[in-house]
Amino acid sequence: MAGEPQLNQYITSFASNYLSPHDDSLMSKLLRLIDQEDYNVGDKLPTERELARIFGTNRNTLRESLKALEAINVLEIRHGSGIFVKRRYKLSSKNDLVLWVVMHKDEIDDFYDIREALETKAIDLMTTSMIDVANELQICLDKLDVYNCQAEDFMRHDEEFHEILRRPSNNRALCSLADTIMNIVHYERRLIALDDVRRIRSFKEHMAIKAAMETENKQFVKDVLIAHFSSVKEELHTLLPQG
Repeated sequence: MAGEPQLNQYITSFASNYLSPHDDSLMSKLLRLIDQEDYNVGDKLPTERELARIFGTNRNTLRESLKALEAINVLEIRHGSGIFVKRRYKLSSKNDLVLWVVMHKDEIDDFYDIREALETKAIDLMTTSMIDVANELQICLDKLDVYNCQAEDFMRHDEEFHEILRRPSNNRALCSLADTIMNIVHYERRLIALDDVRRIRSFKEHMAIKAAMETENKQFVKDVLIAHFSSVKEELHTLLPQG
């Protein structure tokens, strides 16, 4: 794993570059143009040059957003012919999250890998009784009715659950970095929390982590935790529009 100073610098750079309201992104502006000008499926959009002028950006930056919209089947770029609407995509809270994740899914995977490394290391460093930690995890689980909760309720549960796992490491730097990464992947976590099936699956995986903790076998806990992170990353990609 990268050293903490380099990791902090990477996190700061990522946050400053990407953590801004997505409504101001070029992708959202393109979608609003399609909606407001009432372009239908099959209609041709203005040329790259005209779009760059409309949005006050350069053509290289514009192409990145056009390619991202093509990747989720909103646009079709026919070389030599132009840019065409392939399907209408209404802006909404959840769809806006999907767009953000599409644009930054590679970085999100990287940060999930770092988060996994930090949390498994926290298990190695744990000095508190594993039975005591399991009891804390059970209290956290008991607070949530996962079948009748909002996305925000689950996100608070998720934050508390993973904080309980990290805290017994007594490593403030590790916990601080993990908290920062949790904030950075906020949009991804919210997308997961908005999906009812995935939310319940994550809760059951939390139950499995608690059960593993009761065995007092650190390696087993780490294996179950790694499986949880892998499951979340895999599910995230299935929630994205398919080509």
